[in-house]
Amino acid sequence: MKTKWFVVISYLVLIHSLSSFSFNNSKIETFFWFDKIIHFFQFFLLTLLLWKPVCNFFNRTSINLITLGIFFFCVLNGFLDEYHQRFVDGRHSSYGDFLADVIGSGCCILYLRFTKKNNSFADNKFEEIFESN
Repeated sequence: MKTKWFVVISYLVLIHSLSSFSFNNSKIETFFWFDKIIHFFQFFLLTLLLWKPVCNFFNRTSINLITLGIFFFCVLNGFLDEYHQRFVDGRHSSYGDFLADVIGSGCCILYLRFTKKNNSFADNKFEEIFESN
């Protein structure tokens, strides 16, 4: 379990440290919004990495509250990432990048909620229901 949290924290450090580098003469944005696609998948992966450790840590909490918490945590990190980029020479902050972060996290939440029916939360709650009867 500790390794999953280590992976999440390492990935967050990676995301925020990459924001400190300036990419001069970058043609990334001109190639089919490739920059937005990178932001989408960055935060899709962040949400995916957060899902299991957070569900296991808060296993007595409502899955809706867990989902909302993970989503807001990812949105906050997307905002902080873009805000930090405003102060880095050669980088700029973009509402489009932030929107791509939010959409990436939201799509991962929808994917996880509709495909992962047997997460740790569901298993614990079903066991409690059947044991109480």
